[in-house]
Amino acid sequence: MQVIIHILKQASPHYSFINVPNGKILVDLATKRLPDLIITDWEMPEMGGLEAIQILKATPETCNIPIIVFKGVMSGSANLKLALEE
Repeated sequence: MQVIIHILKQASPHYSFINVPNGKILVDLATKRLPDLIITDWEMPEMGGLEAIQILKATPETCNIPIIVFKGVMSGSANLKLALEE
């Protein structure tokens, strides 16, 4: 994730980034701040990335925010398909 943030910071110094420790805080903060882009890990404590995406996509205020999901090792093509469907 740090590589993605580094590339985006190089593209524009005007971007700001907020790191959150888990999916629950991600959902809460995204609903309040309405970011332009969300970058999330597949696995996070308390609430995983997939569950967070499901909630964000079901919420009218956040449903159109683009989301990038990353994972060090994808555990199977079924998981990738599931993430893309969300």
